[in-house]
Amino acid sequence: MVPTPDGQLQVVEASTKAPYVVGFIANRMLVWNLAEMLPRRLADGDATLEAFIGNDAVLAAYPDAPAAWLDLAAGTSRSLPVLPGALISIDGSPDGRTVCVVDASHHGSLITAAGTADLGVVDLCSFTTAGVALGSSSGSIQLVDPTTKQRRPLLSRTTRLVHLTVSHGPGKAWI
Repeated sequence: MVPTPDGQLQVVEASTKAPYVVGFIANRMLVWNLAEMLPRRLADGDATLEAFIGNDAVLAAYPDAPAAWLDLAAGTSRSLPVLPGALISIDGSPDGRTVCVVDASHHGSLITAAGTADLGVVDLCSFTTAGVALGSSSGSIQLVDPTTKQRRPLLSRTTRLVHLTVSHGPGKAWI
């Protein structure tokens, strides 16, 4: 964790040629020397895919080992149920309690501390403020409630869906 004074960090600049990060809070310039910060090792092995889950956790998928839920604040790791090694998509909920994964066979799963729920055939997944948006390359989009697992169809087209973008901010959710 990088310590900062109270206030909103407004500008952050970094250079690929120097170890410094510069930021401004309330008209004060702050400088961090990254060479003086030591990284913490949370996992060994080369992850094939990783993604943030909320602000302080990461899900890392490995080709020959179970995926790991890494708590960055606590510095701990917990193994998840065995997931296919070839995950193509990971998206975490903003609150950090749920993650959606899609494997190379286009099978989706919703993972929480309580367990794993099967989402069936999924090509794309992304959390919104209203739930989990599931996209199919065939052109359909559904919204899933992460608690009840109920699905609500949102869109069905005959054109191919290749990308899914959602809102993460307050207010009305959009996809």
